[in-house]
Amino acid sequence: MDETINLQCTSEPFCETEVATIRQNAEQGCAEAQFTLGLVLARCDGVEHGAWTEVVKWYRAAAEQGYAPAQHEMGVLSSMGCGMERNPSEAAKWYRKAAEQGYSMSQFELAHCYGCGFGVPKDMQESFKWCKLAAEQGNAGAQAQLGTMYMAEGDAAASFEWTRKAAENGDAVGQYNLAKMYAQGHGVAKDENAASKWLRLSAEQGFGPAIQVLENH
Repeated sequence: MDETINLQCTSEPFCETEVATIRQNAEQGCAEAQFTLGLVLARCDGVEHGAWTEVVKWYRAAAEQGYAPAQHEMGVLSSMGCGMERNPSEAAKWYRKAAEQGYSMSQFELAHCYGCGFGVPKDMQESFKWCKLAAEQGNAGAQAQLGTMYMAEGDAAASFEWTRKAAENGDAVGQYNLAKMYAQGHGVAKDENAASKWLRLSAEQGFGPAIQVLENH
């Protein structure tokens, strides 16, 4: 299951005392503190912002202790090449470690890796497996993607159910896809009012295709 860190990164920087305490705990080997220090350095204004080598150091320390959120971030940084060489296979490795612990964001990213052959051989069955695991945990992006996968397999009913879950969880892609399903009657009876509702909700989140459809009508 995903683990939520009680850390708020706002426009106000952490004070020196707070950072010192986090760093002290990190240096003593606390995985959560190591991850938090990496998060502070990566995301919080005014606290060594952009020090990617240091960020990687602390994320890696926590990740090597098996801390799933840090393993996920190592996957992200490896895929982007932040603080290290871009390395797809390393990214997939870290995503897998976190995914196997039930971390839904990594399960979804690992599904993407298998879906496009990023760091692993392309394998649509594995992609489906990891996407479904993430979707079942409530990951809205995975739910939207799973809906698309079911539609590609010709299972309109399952596609609608997962797309609806994604839309109701606020995913803009899911909302757009649900609007299309209502407009076209795929997996559900046609309903222009419902189609309009979900299309507008998607557009309100800034989703380009939804905005374009509204502008053309």
